[in-house]
Amino acid sequence: IGRAECYRKMKKYTAAMADLGMVLDKNPDCAQALSLRGLIQGMRGEVASGIDDLERAAKLTERQDAQVLRRLGESYRMTGRTGEARIAFEQALEIEPSSIFTQGRLADVFCSLGALNLAEGFIKAVLDVCKSDPFVTKTQRKLWIA
Repeated sequence: IGRAECYRKMKKYTAAMADLGMVLDKNPDCAQALSLRGLIQGMRGEVASGIDDLERAAKLTERQDAQVLRRLGESYRMTGRTGEARIAFEQALEIEPSSIFTQGRLADVFCSLGALNLAEGFIKAVLDVCKSDPFVTKTQRKLWIA
């Protein structure tokens, strides 16, 4: 899985998928491999297939993995499944309440749903971190405030 993650970071998706395929051939219930494969599928534009893997990974981890839930929420958001995205992001936030990325995405979902009053608190939290944290990069600011 580690090598597949490296391939993903290098954008060598075919190699990453091959490694993940070998892992899943041996252990079809490996939530970590399913989560990473779901992420890569989304990056390749195969979001629907990615959602299948991410949903399966979330079930296997009994909703205890915030990263899986964030990936699932992002995939739902990308496919217009805003209500499901909200649920996934809220579950991820229950696990990691200080995740600024998750708060930003949840704010975006609330805005999409027209619930600006619910988005407001998350937007303020994200902006406060962006203003005060010297380690927040311009790219991170764009992702969180998108």
